Formats: sequence, structure tokens, C-alpha cells
Amino acid sequence: MAIRPDLIKAKGEASFPSMPRFEIVADPERYFPSGVNGDPTQATHTKGKEINEYVIEQLTKLMDELKG
Repeated sequence: MAIRPDLIKAKGEASFPSMPRFEIVADPERYFPSGVNGDPTQATHTKGKEINEYVIEQLTKLMDELKG
């Protein structure tokens, strides 16, 4: 919503699939048949923007640490 609002067609439906111990799996379609994990109806442009800003901030910190 924050990056490409033009791609939003609907709010979607909640989906809480059973997950294996690790969330990185070789066959995600098995665990996310709808492509959703959670409740997309709670998504907002503002939440997406805040998450994006947080991720950018954390990646910037990591890059600064790696530069030494």
C-alpha cells in the first residue's frame, strides 16, 4: 500500500496457516496457498510506510557496521 497503492485491488482475507518450525521453506505454496500469512484487512498505508522506514533504518545501521 505504501509503495504501490495502484496494485491494491481489495483488502483480502485473513489466513493463519500452520507453520513448520522454520518460516523459510522450500515449498511456500504448501503453507501459504492463498499467498497470505496473517490478516491483510489490518494493513494500512501508514503501517506500511512505518515498516518500510524501520527496515531501511535497520539496513542502513547494518551497512554502517559492516563498513567498520
